[in-house]
Amino acid sequence: MPILTHEPRAKSLPVSRRDLDTKTIDRHIVSAGFELEVGINESGREELIRYVQDRGLEVFYRGERDGGFNVPGREIGNFEIRFYSTNLMVLADFLRYAYNQCGVKTNESCGFHVHIAFGDLATAISVFSSDEVRRDFERRYRERFDGKRYMQRFLTKHCRSRNIDQERRLSPEGDIIANKDSAINVGAYTRGTIEFRILPNQLSAGEAVESLEWMIGTASELYAKHKDDIPYSLISLSEAIKAVQRVVVV
Repeated sequence: MPILTHEPRAKSLPVSRRDLDTKTIDRHIVSAGFELEVGINESGREELIRYVQDRGLEVFYRGERDGGFNVPGREIGNFEIRFYSTNLMVLADFLRYAYNQCGVKTNESCGFHVHIAFGDLATAISVFSSDEVRRDFERRYRERFDGKRYMQRFLTKHCRSRNIDQERRLSPEGDIIANKDSAINVGAYTRGTIEFRILPNQLSAGEAVESLEWMIGTASELYAKHKDDIPYSLISLSEAIKAVQRVVVV
């Protein structure tokens, strides 16, 4: 099969209407994905494209350059990989192939952002807009991870762990104005997901798979714990309305 000359684009919510009824990661989560910031050689990038082509996964994959980080020692030092699936095993296999066969490399300028699409996006927006949930998430994160790489993420401007009221307000048109540089970015609802930005660069496929599994499991637990006891705020209700209007399901 010929190599693509361009990177295919993943859709906002990478599942079909039929898949919504038959394939989910768990009872709360429809699909998940990640933005993996890496350095990669051109041969590795081409191999990654071959991998998704051979498995019919092109629509769930996107690769592009990103000026927000740089990994010396690779021909493309600022390559962001996006990949989504309704199957956790597919996500894990992709990560193993990227690290072990395509030679991706990371450093401390990189991040590993996890996107999770909940079956009830409106409720998920309300849950993860709550400071109570964010505090619960931060506590679990600190209990699970140790080491400088993981704790330093709280010190960067791109991973604030709390809501900041001044940064979360409605415009006169009713659009949400939110700082996306948050440990939990509910502003990603325009893609049909909640984004978790707190994970640092992942040094191996094994570390990336474990972190991804922890993030998905923790997000599902927090959603289940809080979904019935957190009221909609003006902000979260507006976000929910916009999410319904903007998310594209094919």
